[in-house]
Amino acid sequence: IVREKMPEARLGTFFSELAKQITTSIPEEASTEYIRSHMLSFDKQGNDRVLNDENFVERMATQQSLNAKKASHIFVSMLQHKAHKSGSVFQLTQDMSLEHILPQEWSPKLAGWTHFDVEQHASMHRRLGNLMLLTKVENEKANRKPFPEKMLIYGNSLYRDASLISDYEGWDEKAIRDRQERITRHLCKVWQV
Repeated sequence: IVREKMPEARLGTFFSELAKQITTSIPEEASTEYIRSHMLSFDKQGNDRVLNDENFVERMATQQSLNAKKASHIFVSMLQHKAHKSGSVFQLTQDMSLEHILPQEWSPKLAGWTHFDVEQHASMHRRLGNLMLLTKVENEKANRKPFPEKMLIYGNSLYRDASLISDYEGWDEKAIRDRQERITRHLCKVWQV
């Protein structure tokens, strides 16, 4: 993963050369390490920085909002990684839906969510730590329910990752930030940043 400020032409040339080397002379099993070592040497040549695990965690753990497509991609990659580690295959389905644990639509009278004010809701509801995959039916059931009721739905979900949600007794800003950092640290293992 490369910081956005890297000029496109230099980055394009760099990746074109990498791609040529990988397709012509690097064995497939060595390609990831080859890319990593060349990206690090690119960084050492005085070019813009390549993210390491800590840079990645620092940036992603504080990311204010993600669009649904990016968030879904993140969760799918985590599920695929988990399936691969266990020797199984994760099948993508059309039935996936992105759940907002703190509801996307909010009002000060929303049962079970009165501990959030307008500003807190606006800054937290689209954070990665507040999102998870569910089936469309499960998402419709969870809708704007209080967190304890949502947990019952999450506990039976096909897409649930218990290690990243079941530890929370309540859902507040601290829980969202904590979960986002946990997801981000997990992504370092999944993507081998």
